[in-house]
Amino acid sequence: MGPYNLELTPWEMLILRDDMKERLKYNRGFVPEELAIWRKIEALHEQLERDEADYKKVESKDTKST
Repeated sequence: MGPYNLELTPWEMLILRDDMKERLKYNRGFVPEELAIWRKIEALHEQLERDEADYKKVESKDTKST
């Protein structure tokens, strides 16, 4: 990977996540700059999973109450 922009949009982070997972398989690690990006991406991914789970809970409560 080339020069890095640590200020990625959430969409760019999710796209880059798959690429970085592939790199991790073959390279067994990241350089410090890549690691900083990876940590941001993983934090975003975890937040999106929590948000989705919360949304599903709210949706299921709404359908039960109607």
